Amino acid sequence: MEGYFAVSTQAKTSKKTVFAVLGLLAVVGVVATIAVTSSSASPALAQFAFEEQEFRDYMDEYQKSYESDEEYGMRFKIFRDNLAYIRIFNSLGNSWTLGVNQFADMSFSEFKAKYLPTKFQPKEATNVVMLDEVSVPSQVDWTTKGAVTPVKNQGNCGSCWAFSTTGSVEGAWFLAGHTLVSLSEQELVDCSSSYGNQGCNGGLMDNAFKYIIAQGITSEANYAYTAVQATCNKAKASQVSATISKYTDVAPDNISQLQATVAQ
Repeated sequence: MEGYFAVSTQAKTSKKTVFAVLGLLAVVGVVATIAVTSSSASPALAQFAFEEQEFRDYMDEYQKSYESDEEYGMRFKIFRDNLAYIRIFNSLGNSWTLGVNQFADMSFSEFKAKYLPTKFQPKEATNVVMLDEVSVPSQVDWTTKGAVTPVKNQGNCGSCWAFSTTGSVEGAWFLAGHTLVSLSEQELVDCSSSYGNQGCNGGLMDNAFKYIIAQGITSEANYAYTAVQATCNKAKASQVSATISKYTDVAPDNISQLQATVAQ
C-alpha cells in the first residue's frame, strides 16, 4: 500500500486526537504514528498526498523506476526537498525560474559526481587573446539570431566537455556564413581520445578543438549520440560537416572579457 492515511480517532478528556500514519508503508516498511489535533491533520496530510502524486506523475513522465522500496523512499524525499527549493526560489521574484526535470530525484552531490567528472583539473589558460571591451553590447541573444541549436541531453555520460565544444563550434560555423548544423558529440566521445579526452570519463574543450582542427567534425544526424563511449566510427567521422582553423581561450577570472567573447 502506498501513501499515508488516517487510521483511527479516539477521545481523551474533552479532545479528539487523530492518529495519522505518516510515511510510505511500501517505502520504509515502518508505520510512524504521530498524534496531531484534528484541526491540523487534514492540511498536512493533503499536502503530503499532493506531493506524492506529483512524484508519481514525475516518475511516469520521465519513465523512472526504482529497485527497492527503500530507494523509492530516498528518491521521494530528495524530490520533495528539490521541489521545496524550486518553489521558494520561484517565489522570490528572480528574473528566471526553476522547474522540475529528469534530475529532480537526485541530490546535488549525486549530480556533480555523475555528470561533472573531477579527473580533469581546470587547465591553465595559455591561448588567450584579449578582446575589445569598448563596443560590447549590454545584452545579446544568439538564439534569436539563429546561431544556437536546440537543447541537448548528455544522459548518463560525463561528456559535458563534448557538448560545450559542439555548442561553440556550431555558433562559430553559423557566424562564419554557413547553415546552422547540429554537430556530433558522439564523434568527440568516441574518436578524440588520442587528443587527451576520455569519453564519458571526462575531457577538455581545448583537446576537442584540436581534434576538430585536425579532423573536422560530422553532424549529429550522421553520428547520433548514444551516451556510451564506443569504438570510433571512422566512416561516419570522415563525413565532415564543419571545420575550424583555430581557437582561443577567454582570459580567466575576467567578466568583461567573458562578456566581450559572448558578444562575438
